[in-house]
Amino acid sequence: MIKSIVFGLLVILIGCYQGFNASGGGRGVGIGTTRAVVLGSVIVLISDYFLSKILLQLMPPGGGSG
Repeated sequence: MIKSIVFGLLVILIGCYQGFNASGGGRGVGIGTTRAVVLGSVIVLISDYFLSKILLQLMPPGGGSG
């Protein structure tokens, strides 16, 4: 749940930033959309790596009593 919330916020922020800074009519919107998709994909992959590292240190798997 934590990772999905972080990924959603990242995608929202990247999409809004690219959308607000789009210029040049329809062509600019297309370029902004492409940039948002590429940047969003890369940022999600990178943040997935770091979030996995952090969350595995904070909540190791199989850490229950048993």
